[in-house]
Amino acid sequence: MPAALADSRYSRRRFLELGTGTAFGVALGGTALAGCGPFGGGGSGGGGGRKLIGLCAYADDDYCRCVASGVLAALAGTGYRLIARQSAFSAARELANVERLAARKISGLVIVPVAVETATRGAQVAQQRGIRVATALSPGPGQGDKFFAGAVDTHSEDGGRQIGRWLDETVTGETGVIVVQGLLGQGVSEPLDRGLAEAIGATRGKLRVVFRGPGNLDGGEAVGVVRAGLAAQPNAKVVVDYASVMGDAIAGYLRSAGKEDIVHITNEAGPATARWLRTPYLRATRYYSPADTGRKAVRIVLDALEAGDTQADPFSPGVDASIRTARDLSRADPYCVPELAARVRFLPPAEPAPGLISTS
Repeated sequence: MPAALADSRYSRRRFLELGTGTAFGVALGGTALAGCGPFGGGGSGGGGGRKLIGLCAYADDDYCRCVASGVLAALAGTGYRLIARQSAFSAARELANVERLAARKISGLVIVPVAVETATRGAQVAQQRGIRVATALSPGPGQGDKFFAGAVDTHSEDGGRQIGRWLDETVTGETGVIVVQGLLGQGVSEPLDRGLAEAIGATRGKLRVVFRGPGNLDGGEAVGVVRAGLAAQPNAKVVVDYASVMGDAIAGYLRSAGKEDIVHITNEAGPATARWLRTPYLRATRYYSPADTGRKAVRIVLDALEAGDTQADPFSPGVDASIRTARDLSRADPYCVPELAARVRFLPPAEPAPGLISTS
């Protein structure tokens, strides 16, 4: 085990227990520090009369696997098994996935959405079948809340304000800001945009958004937005992106282009984020733990099932999120439960019935 990973800060703190009574390590370093004990009910699997919790994730990527690792940690010892499907970034397949999972007679469902619209429609379908549903990526309060047992709030609007305030404190002189959004309609980019706009407005012209475009949680597309933004606004010295999968790729582009003068900040973190934070090409991240969102989302479902309620109390637990640099990211709550993330097997996306939904 690398010496840095032996530091107890990585395996302790608030993630000592995720409802399992066992300690586990952080994925940012790449290696688990402690075994998670016997997870007899964990892992994706079929029915056969067993109690099932469904997970519908927008894709099979690092972020969704780490959400799933938190779900599995919280399910340990409950008698529930996990069955997971991924939607391949397709809203139509997301709704079809929920339909397919509901047909498996699941008791509860956690959604990491492609789109707020289809996640809400799926929650309505599931609720009508008596299934408790939680979203692990809430855009904030809305009319669709009535279809969910609860929602984990990642406080994206406040996150945009956090990023804007950090930029105001960090950047000297007036400059333009290039913003790389994620999946529009997912419920993350739009609140981040609102909060960032508010904070940048408070700088009274010191900072201004000069270019904005969706990177769609794709590294190549994210770099394309940055390149286009710098071509249109060559004097811009700030890049903000809304997901680490894009942030890592952008940092790589800035290094290859020798652009050490760009102040780059990302939202959340991935396996490579800590390494990039030790370079001039990524200065900070607004960090929260995906594993924690999965744990909280499935606890919403389990608590509602245990109480026999349609909705859990509290309805919308939040995550702890703050701006972090390389120096203090190691002290953050764990990003992932790596040994559990490796055990997740996402079933392929279900194909939507013809005419089911017009969203692609």
